[in-house]
Amino acid sequence: SAISEVAEFYWNQKSAEKFFKNSLSSKNNSTQDQISYWKNFMLGLNGKWENNQVRLNGFLFYQKEKQEAVNVKWRIPLHAEAHTAPFAIFNEEKNNYDILIQDKENRLYLFNSEGEEEWNMLLESPILSKIVAGNFIKDQPALIMFNTKDKIHQIDFEGENQNNFPLELTSNAVNGLLLADFSEGEYGVFLACENEILYGFDMKGMPFSGWQGIEKVGKVSSTLKHLQTENKDYLIAFNDNGDVFSFGKDGFKTTEGFGIAATIANPLCFQVRKNSDEILIA
Repeated sequence: SAISEVAEFYWNQKSAEKFFKNSLSSKNNSTQDQISYWKNFMLGLNGKWENNQVRLNGFLFYQKEKQEAVNVKWRIPLHAEAHTAPFAIFNEEKNNYDILIQDKENRLYLFNSEGEEEWNMLLESPILSKIVAGNFIKDQPALIMFNTKDKIHQIDFEGENQNNFPLELTSNAVNGLLLADFSEGEYGVFLACENEILYGFDMKGMPFSGWQGIEKVGKVSSTLKHLQTENKDYLIAFNDNGDVFSFGKDGFKTTEGFGIAATIANPLCFQVRKNSDEILIA
């Protein structure tokens, strides 16, 4: 590059392998074997002309391919076929991960990292959301949150209900909850219900300010999105008709667009430009 006075060189091992295999004799097996090893060889070189000298930086990496049989660390049967994928949740008290999974009989299990079942509990219906965990309330142990169509659950790592949870919904949920991190230790959970109303709650199970019930948004099957700029928070909902709505943290509508996401493939991707309130939907 004449402008930056920087030269860069990279070895593309896949292209190089094809080039040399086509250029050198295929009858020489040792040569062909050596070329095959280049799949694990990477080289990069960066040179900059500075003060009448070329300053070079680079990397060289080679790892001989090694195949090992997969070993099963542990296995344990569930009471019924699995309904969810396993969720790995970090347990600060153990400084290790616990595994949560629900079966098709609506039983939720917690296994430790060694595959030992620590507890299970029977839920009222299948889990709709991701299972999320964290220190949501100051000076309290970490909590686990998720929702079914009937309730929002908040439990500790012993499987015990916390605060005012579980919350029984007045109308069945149609999507998984969004856990929004508003920074400075403030969190909220938001979801949509069959009555076409959006609801929000704080970590104590109380209605989030401005989110006692937001109407006229249609059926919102997908989980809401949370976007954050330097100064503002936005909660985005798009309904099954392709209508997109944006709300502030206080529940006031900031923008709406009708039919603009009708032909989009899930999941939606949003981008907020730095120092801007523009949202791009591809």
